[in-house]
Amino acid sequence: MKRCSIGISLFLFSALMLTFNVASGQDDDKPVEQRNLPFTIRMDGGISFINGPKALKDNFYSVGDVNLSPMFGIYKGFKLGVHLRYTGFQVSRNASNFNDEVIIDNVVIYQPIRTTHNMYSASLAAAYDKWITPYSLFSFSLSGGKSLVRYNKIRKVDTPPSREQYNYTDDVMDASVTFMYFFEDRMAMSIKFGYAHLFAPFRPETVALDGGAISYESSDLKGEIGYFNVGLGFAWSLKRID
Repeated sequence: MKRCSIGISLFLFSALMLTFNVASGQDDDKPVEQRNLPFTIRMDGGISFINGPKALKDNFYSVGDVNLSPMFGIYKGFKLGVHLRYTGFQVSRNASNFNDEVIIDNVVIYQPIRTTHNMYSASLAAAYDKWITPYSLFSFSLSGGKSLVRYNKIRKVDTPPSREQYNYTDDVMDASVTFMYFFEDRMAMSIKFGYAHLFAPFRPETVALDGGAISYESSDLKGEIGYFNVGLGFAWSLKRID
């Protein structure tokens, strides 16, 4: 996981440095045209890094972060659209609480904990595209909406009553910066870095993650759920990039 995140960070840094070098090499008498794209579909996929609360950060890892965004051009690079997003986390195999001790017929066996924390979000989004070369841009986006949080593979325990699934909904906000480079007249590659905030705490007692092999300090549960995300993707434009 650490090697993957370092590699993505280095790739992002290299791409940004290359872009700035290209932009700085242009003739100052010919400023970059600030295009207005009437309609784009933007997709990306990557991984997330939990920022808090500590109980969630220490015991869950990312299993994927996928986003689909249809965006409509409004005026001089300003856009409105929708973000449809899936973000998933799972109890880490490296966590000290990965196994429960279960006694069956006087034999102790270790039962893996595989609980997953999934978020399905739909948000209204506003963005601004800043062109830095004739074929590349930075897009700054802010969105807000609702997220369905779904826990699956809940532990089989007596209290609270065992259930296969637990759901709730809450507000979510997301801010991101995306670099896009058009390698064809309608298609672009993209690199995105963002932060998302779910206005809800982590409540382990609701999903059987507060007993047996698992325990937390009260301070570990303070704060609402937030996470950084990094992703690679593509964009398609209705208008040709000449």
